Amino acid sequence: MKKNIAAISILSVFVLLLSCGPATKDTSENKAAESATQKQMIVYGVNTCDHCINFRKKMDSLNIKYTFYDVDADQDKADEMLRKLEAARFMGNISLPVVDIEGRVLVSPELPQVLAFVKR
Repeated sequence: MKKNIAAISILSVFVLLLSCGPATKDTSENKAAESATQKQMIVYGVNTCDHCINFRKKMDSLNIKYTFYDVDADQDKADEMLRKLEAARFMGNISLPVVDIEGRVLVSPELPQVLAFVKR
């Protein structure tokens, strides 16, 4: 009888351990990053721009999916970016990167601004 109780106890602990997944920190930044990976995002920038490089590194570190276009190397994409800025009625100095999240255009955004935008 004691062996059965011990076996059931061990089995119960084993099942409990299997049902517990790995502990992950579920921060709002992680949730926003998950949401961002589901939205179409285009980043217009330049491969040699420090701000663009740092922005992309942060996006990559959060596994946020995006399409990058180098506007120095691709004039068609530079024109596309300018048309989007004009359609968004942007009237100011253009700083890179320019981010298009499903038609919403952000100029030289910081990562928290992008994450807040994708939550909408």
